[in-house]
Amino acid sequence: MSEAISGSMEDYLETVYQIVQEHQVARPKDIGKALGVTGPSVTKALRWLADHGFIHYAPFELVTLTEKGEKAAKQVVRKHEALRDFLVRVLAVEAKEADEAACKLEHALSPDILERFIQYADFVDTCPRNRGKCFERFAWHCNQNQTTSDNCETCVGESLDNVRQKKQKKDDAGTKPALLKNMLPGFKGRIAQLSHRTSIGQRLSEMGIETGAVIEVEKVTGEGDMIQIKIKAYHLSLRKEEAAHIRVNPL
Repeated sequence: MSEAISGSMEDYLETVYQIVQEHQVARPKDIGKALGVTGPSVTKALRWLADHGFIHYAPFELVTLTEKGEKAAKQVVRKHEALRDFLVRVLAVEAKEADEAACKLEHALSPDILERFIQYADFVDTCPRNRGKCFERFAWHCNQNQTTSDNCETCVGESLDNVRQKKQKKDDAGTKPALLKNMLPGFKGRIAQLSHRTSIGQRLSEMGIETGAVIEVEKVTGEGDMIQIKIKAYHLSLRKEEAAHIRVNPL
């Protein structure tokens, strides 16, 4: 974030963003209710955010985000979702507890450390020797408080099977990467090609979509004209014509 902002102000910004996403505008009383704070505290915070160019706000009026505010809010939301996802998927923490912990951690971690969290989760989830099974086995280990050599031998055997199956799948499908626009919810792959020379391709690059990144299809909305994806802990919506500029290989 280009301008220093306290953890408290980040919480307000994140809350405004979430309410605006659902209702297009935010009311001060809804912000206060969501954060569990009083009206005067909300007013003081909103004035600070408005004075620093993050929101449009005047007393007794609705609140909306400026372009600067939306960009900053998305960064805060991304940190929260990345940390919550890491705690749930990697450390097997219960969702509610993970959400509360993410609220505290998101203000303390630098962007570089956050990226390492994301990179580690992606690495373990896509490594052919693990294929995400590491997370499941760690959760089992936490619940059972034990690890056996039998489990390790099984893991190695399954890893080798996964490598063979992955190779066979590629051989059967051919070597040409598939278009993202044709993928269904649940698909997970790695971006193989991105059309950088087009204006759409350049805009996708600016959104953080790049060759080599792991991408998941979370939902296809409407009549298939919008695709919701997850990439680098970002949750994004792409139009079908945008997804047509991305080619992927399945993991």
